[in-house]
Amino acid sequence: EFGYLGSYEKIPLQNGGSSAGTETYNLSAYSAMLNGLIKFEDLPITPYFGGGVGAAVLYSYNHKITDTSGEDITTVNNANNVCLTLQAIVGLERNLYENLNFYVEYKFMAYMDVQFSYGNESSVNQPGGSNSSNNFMANQIVSSGLKWSF
Repeated sequence: EFGYLGSYEKIPLQNGGSSAGTETYNLSAYSAMLNGLIKFEDLPITPYFGGGVGAAVLYSYNHKITDTSGEDITTVNNANNVCLTLQAIVGLERNLYENLNFYVEYKFMAYMDVQFSYGNESSVNQPGGSNSSNNFMANQIVSSGLKWSF
């Protein structure tokens, strides 16, 4: 399975309980997954569950920090990361015709140990960029549609 996630994030920043501004950025993730499913096909509606493992390339760009007046405090460079990706899948499937099925499905995808480094290393003449570290970033998907088997 190949996937794409595109999102715009706007995160409020706090300083001792009071608002200090916002952090905004765009995030794009491209993933390749290998999934396995277990289906219970003896029922009129087929339940199934499974999981997957793969890799993702994440890009963070247009990263900006703005103070409470709306003025830019800092704008940092773009960053990217390659990480392990895990997925859990549950769903229901109903046979409509011989080769045509209707399905409803839920997926939980986690990008593990996401590390971003923005900007350059610090030197005597110039301060360095910032870093961002997360144990995981999650993506939840609910989908439905038609499957054609051949």
